[in-house]
Amino acid sequence: MYSCIWDGFDDYTTTGERWDTIVGTPQYSSSYARYAAAPNCVGQGVRLAGPGTYKLKNYSADSPEPIASFAVLFESLPTSGSQGFFSFKDSGNGQVSLAVNANGALEVWNGALGTKLATSAPGVIVANAYYFIDFEAVINASGSINVWLGAPAGGGALISASGVVTQTTGNAYANQVAIGFISNSAGVSAMRFDDFHAHDASGSAPNAVLGEGTRIYTKMPNGAGYATTFTPNGASANWQCVDDVPPDGDTTYVSTASFPSTEGYAVGAAGFTGTVNGVVRASYVRKDDAGAHTFENGVRSGSTNGLSAAVAVNSSYTWQQAFFGTDPNTSSAWTASAADAASPVISAVS
Repeated sequence: MYSCIWDGFDDYTTTGERWDTIVGTPQYSSSYARYAAAPNCVGQGVRLAGPGTYKLKNYSADSPEPIASFAVLFESLPTSGSQGFFSFKDSGNGQVSLAVNANGALEVWNGALGTKLATSAPGVIVANAYYFIDFEAVINASGSINVWLGAPAGGGALISASGVVTQTTGNAYANQVAIGFISNSAGVSAMRFDDFHAHDASGSAPNAVLGEGTRIYTKMPNGAGYATTFTPNGASANWQCVDDVPPDGDTTYVSTASFPSTEGYAVGAAGFTGTVNGVVRASYVRKDDAGAHTFENGVRSGSTNGLSAAVAVNSSYTWQQAFFGTDPNTSSAWTASAADAASPVISAVS
């Protein structure tokens, strides 16, 4: 499917960074999280401190109608001017961006704060409070933008504009997202992010803004799953080799030289309720020989394994992620109980 970038910042630090470009030093901590971790889950937020500190993530496909839904907190507001904190980009060039100004207004700009396209009333943002923002754009020379602030899915937008220039390159799409200090303005000491989602309105579901109340729950293995076929290294049980936050690389890990080979892990119940937008599986993987190898992420629901497309394995540790928009056991949308009961699967294909 099209690119889906979802990150709760929960299970890694600067060890095992998931974003493609990092400038400055992000800080990860449970104290930066929007919510305390749910039962059997881990929880962190990321803090980006100081001018010029930001993180950039590549889409896996061009996005002409990108959507981002995320939580953000400003530890202080600008003393003057506007501070950019989010941008849809095309190969490093800002297409359309969000900013906050000294009066606590949200603003939309083209580029990385080139021309202001629209603004909210002042005072909608105050320092040291988390806000959930949904930002939808059509990237075009005559594009459109919509911004929701703390609104449930289906609620009214805070900012809307059409016929505006949201394209600053020769391409009517975004292929990256950036968070942090994407422009520099006096006064903002640090900003925090949590529950980050980016997807596309022109793709398959999820293809709409997600709304206030949306959050990411991150589970780690806490027991053996339906199969144990890999070799444990550094710990006695397989699941104990893959439960570390942050990942500890070659200190504890599972390995196999037999292909194909699949195993799973147990996870605990978190008590999910409400709508489930999807399940993301992430694994931290490398190969240790010169051969070509492929790997699949999976999720087990009931007695059915859903597996991603096979991807090449690199010689250095790399995050491999897969999105499951439907329950592989039913081929329908996830129910809360089914998503809560789903467990991780890994498959060494070749």
